[in-house]
Amino acid sequence: MPDRSNLIQTLEVMFGSQYTDEYTVYDHATDIQDLIEGLPGKYEYPLLTFNAFATKAKEEMGIESSIIIGEGYFTFQESIGLSSEGPEYAMTHEYTHHIQFALDNGEKYEPSQHAKREELAADTLAAYFLAYDDGGRMSAIKISNIHAISYSVGDCSFNDDGHHGTPSQRGCATKFGASLSEQDDDLELIDLQNRFNRWYENVDDLNDLCQYSISGASTSLLDRSLIFGMAFVGMFAF
Repeated sequence: MPDRSNLIQTLEVMFGSQYTDEYTVYDHATDIQDLIEGLPGKYEYPLLTFNAFATKAKEEMGIESSIIIGEGYFTFQESIGLSSEGPEYAMTHEYTHHIQFALDNGEKYEPSQHAKREELAADTLAAYFLAYDDGGRMSAIKISNIHAISYSVGDCSFNDDGHHGTPSQRGCATKFGASLSEQDDDLELIDLQNRFNRWYENVDDLNDLCQYSISGASTSLLDRSLIFGMAFVGMFAF
């Protein structure tokens, strides 16, 4: 069985306060390794590294801030023909999380909304940068691929506090960010945050075309969709 010292250190960072004498970090590491041993390909199974995330620095533990992208993520993007834009989206999205870390003002949200809000905000800002003339300078075709990539990493784990947003919401967030760049490519960060916050207020009312549902929608919702140019992003449909 492979050395598990790195696994144990990772588990202590992520779940340290949750371990007890009855179930220790060593027990957890053993359970994880037993599970992996039963997978096809064992430690080479692509889904084990199908993830990307940003970490804050933990000086007391000697851990630097980082961006980590698993090989499985690249394998997946290559399998759907997006091996070029996939890495650019992942790196920009995760870098945006570091911007969020730096701007953290202590504002708290409901646990069920926190991860979703942060992920959709990162999608929006990443797409804004990638479409920005002085940023990623991506063509409309490449931006449409970014929408497909963000759609592909959505989830429907609605009852999980780690829910990142549905596939449609992830795709709509990048469409929104790209449309903002098309409308105004010189927005200050605070303007981007404010526009995202207003957009997010009714994100659950968006349909698969990134338009607010007509049924039950108030005039203000429809007006907001016009203000943010949601019809305008149709040119980026994938």
